[in-house]
Amino acid sequence: MPSMIACKTTIGFGAPTKAGTNGIHGAALGGPEIEGTRNNFKWDAAPFDVPKEIDAKWKATSQKSMGEYKAW
Repeated sequence: MPSMIACKTTIGFGAPTKAGTNGIHGAALGGPEIEGTRNNFKWDAAPFDVPKEIDAKWKATSQKSMGEYKAW
């Protein structure tokens, strides 16, 4: 069943000085901007580390059965 979801987003959402600008597109954030973004989201996990509770919720939403998929 085809569907379309349209939403407005802000490129670089959460980046303290580059959010909503073309300075975020395809460019590295750099140390201070990364730190500011992590602070804005209260994210204290190590880089490339997905906390177990987030990983569990992500996997739970992506494990639909084939029957559920076909019914959809």
